[in-house]
Amino acid sequence: GDDRAVGVFRDSISDGALGVVLIVLGSGMSPDAHVDSTSLRRSLPRERGATLTVTLPDRPNEALPPRQHDKFIEGATAAPADSSPEKPAAAVSAPAPDPMPARVRARLDAAVKAARAKRSKVVVLGEDSAGAWIIWAQNRGLGADAIVAINTARNAPQIDGEAPKDMLAVVKSPTLLLIEAPLDWSVDDRLAPDVVLRQLPPGSPSGARLGRLIHGWLKRSFDSRG
Repeated sequence: GDDRAVGVFRDSISDGALGVVLIVLGSGMSPDAHVDSTSLRRSLPRERGATLTVTLPDRPNEALPPRQHDKFIEGATAAPADSSPEKPAAAVSAPAPDPMPARVRARLDAAVKAARAKRSKVVVLGEDSAGAWIIWAQNRGLGADAIVAINTARNAPQIDGEAPKDMLAVVKSPTLLLIEAPLDWSVDDRLAPDVVLRQLPPGSPSGARLGRLIHGWLKRSFDSRG
């Protein structure tokens, strides 16, 4: 699909919306999947915030293994040995660069631009690996007003050689990291001053309760910054 494509917009059902929450789903995930980020797509508009939901690009298909042209067949005559002078070994080509970072960035840039056309403030939210991708993009100039990452692991995925813990040590925008216990984050992890880490009991809260928690944090963050 087009890496610039955007998704489903749901407007606030009350006045005074804080902005648009851009909900970023993992590759191949449907907006109706039963996870926290998709339930927020429905509950956040009731909490004075519009939502725009997009999905990360799919990874390209892995290359198929080379076809086996020569197979040993019992009784067959072996091919004569090649008596020509030995040829120099072909140079090993460098691995092709990973296309995903550029594709993800193109999609997120387009989505933030579309959200900004609806409201002046844009919050980007991602769950699991999508949380890592949005933090990575924010550190490279995505321009969101705030970031919310849910259950993003500490050390995976690695993007451009960086783990989420490294990204969150340098992020310069208000960031809410919500994790269910147990995960591999530690109170000793060095996080940037604007990062708030909240531990949640497994499986709770979700839906409207999680929406109210996020909405309250956003309101306090925006109010404190004018």
